[in-house]
Amino acid sequence: MTDEPVTPEIASRLARHVLKRNLGIRRGQSVLIESWTHSLPWARGFVLESRRLGARPLTLYEDEETYWESLEKLGPASVGEGCGAEWAALSKSDAYIFFWGPGDRARYERLPPKVRAKATEYNATWYKTAGKAHLCGARMELGRVTPSLATAFGVDLDRWREDIVRATLVEPVVLTRAGRPLVRALSTGKLLRVRHPNGTDLNIPLRRAEPTLAAGVLPTDPKAGVFEKFLTLPAGSVSLPLDGKGVEGTLIADRPSVPALTRWVGGRWDLRGGKLTDHRFTGGNENFEEGYAKGGKGRDLASWIAFGLNPELKMSPQYEDTQAGVFCLGIGRNLGQGGHNASSFFGYLSLGGAEITVDGKPLPLPAEAPTAP
Repeated sequence: MTDEPVTPEIASRLARHVLKRNLGIRRGQSVLIESWTHSLPWARGFVLESRRLGARPLTLYEDEETYWESLEKLGPASVGEGCGAEWAALSKSDAYIFFWGPGDRARYERLPPKVRAKATEYNATWYKTAGKAHLCGARMELGRVTPSLATAFGVDLDRWREDIVRATLVEPVVLTRAGRPLVRALSTGKLLRVRHPNGTDLNIPLRRAEPTLAAGVLPTDPKAGVFEKFLTLPAGSVSLPLDGKGVEGTLIADRPSVPALTRWVGGRWDLRGGKLTDHRFTGGNENFEEGYAKGGKGRDLASWIAFGLNPELKMSPQYEDTQAGVFCLGIGRNLGQGGHNASSFFGYLSLGGAEITVDGKPLPLPAEAPTAP
């Protein structure tokens, strides 16, 4: 890394890695790149490296200032309606590189839910078109590394960016080797136990479901759906949905949780019979209570677990489940984790350095990455 936030050299190195190692782009293929104003330096790297590989890139660009002006003056439908030209480009593309936008994500997250829904109404058609085209791609976490979110999350922007870049460059084979033993243990085991000197002692019955290994590798199954064929980078986690049944004990977090724009600090959950029976935070408690009160059925159920594998990821809010050595437990909604809990509430706590066993045998979780000074 250098003192410059984004140099052509860094952008090209990252793009080359994603195109070759993660997506396996070949000569003659078409690469569609979605970029916003803040992610243009990274998009340029993907254009150059696509051409270097003999592929043919095309960039879709959304101007930040014009987006907000359209939203405010013309309404959310003006940015939420699909474009036939984009559907045509999707149908002829082999791979899609997606950078999150708009750049002012904090401002976007504060929009009323109905406005956000209207502004993204094109999603259903987008995924339907991508599925028919058998499109693969990558969602780049770098698109969320922006000043507004760094301020909202309370992290240093430059350190966050460097962390994400290094983590994205981890070889998929490294993450695969780290994750396979966990997948085997979780697939055949009956009881997971998590203990820590901070007072955590949690017992989790394991359901008969195949764990998901996210190692930055495209699925080989030709019947894989469009969601499975879009990698989130950086990668590095093993996750498993839960139905809440039988989860017992206490989990005490050793780091903040940031499910939205508010940080939950000093989290402690007590669970009995798979349900949250008591909870407390030293910071962010009002925000938790507000969302939890509106969560509806399933809000209190233990709904998913995840284990981090990426040795380079040290600090990335909302990405704790990818940091090597970190255990996460979620409650509430788990539709995005392969479950069936449709509660509107979603929350999680994270813990590093725990002693974790499956049926009494140590789970071979990678050591937690040391935090940079």
